Amino acid sequence: MKKTTHIVINLLLLGSLWADVWHVHYKNAINAAKKGEWQEVIAQIQNAIEDSPEPKFQKKSYGLNYENYFPFYYLGLAYFRLTQYNKAEINLKKSFFYEEINKDKSYAGEAQRMLDDCHLRLNPVATEKPVADIKKEPVMATNEPENRQEINEIPVNKEPSHSESAKTDIRAQDQNQDDARRNIINTWLTEADVLQGQKLYDKAIEKYQEVLLLNPNQQRAKTGLLETRQLSVRNSYRDILFAFFSGRDKDVEQLSQKTIAQLGHLGQSGKTVHCEILKLMVLLRIKQALLNNWPPKQENEAVAEFLDPMLNLGLEVRLRPSRYISPRLVERYQYHISLIQQKNQ
Repeated sequence: MKKTTHIVINLLLLGSLWADVWHVHYKNAINAAKKGEWQEVIAQIQNAIEDSPEPKFQKKSYGLNYENYFPFYYLGLAYFRLTQYNKAEINLKKSFFYEEINKDKSYAGEAQRMLDDCHLRLNPVATEKPVADIKKEPVMATNEPENRQEINEIPVNKEPSHSESAKTDIRAQDQNQDDARRNIINTWLTEADVLQGQKLYDKAIEKYQEVLLLNPNQQRAKTGLLETRQLSVRNSYRDILFAFFSGRDKDVEQLSQKTIAQLGHLGQSGKTVHCEILKLMVLLRIKQALLNNWPPKQENEAVAEFLDPMLNLGLEVRLRPSRYISPRLVERYQYHISLIQQKNQ
């Protein structure tokens, strides 16, 4: 019996040591929320989402323990307390998009209350003017008839009543269409945000672009599209580095071409990534030349294909040895840099 008890205790201890990364950050966020440290809540939840993006009712955390995992609820709560109601609304809608939060009535009720509050704050309803502000009917001039019957008999250039009714119907239809378009846009924006959180960047980009087709001036879609492209490029660059250091030369070339095609939308940050990718391509060509004993002319031509556009970017091109890049590669790299610079002088 004692032996069995010790085994169970050891398993539980091992389970706590092997707790997932998301759980550590999630617990830190909850503790920070109890202290009112809302910026810390945001930082911890974002780290948790990076490891586990999908909410879950009674998610297994470690050992034999299960607990609710509602990261977007806590993000919404933090932004709500920081009076950033737009971001709060976005994240609270994400919570309901996954539907897991509906399985816990207390969480769902509080999230809906905050969501309603955000909606009222972001879309204030115009109140009726107080009586004191209502303008009085203008006093009639002395040359106007004082008898109301006479006034009614004065011919007025006015359209028939059925035309006014038709205009009202048209305005109502236009309002309904605007409301429908707004609802579609909000739905698509929420879907795009969720796809971004799941690291499905290509699908998220498509969804943001669909929103901009409906409303080219939609600021949230513009911001989300730019952020998603930056995340996509950053993720692709990590894949390129991993492929390079793993010796998968074909993958390096394919991923580089795909990533470079996305950089035109990113301004200066895009140029920086472009320069780093071209550096890797230069190193790749030098490595291939050394392994295959290319003649100097062939090596120079292969390297120049990437060195010329890299130098044209006007960014830092120096390179230092590392545990992954041998001094010999760096030496050859610097040699080719000096050749191109002498040629251009």
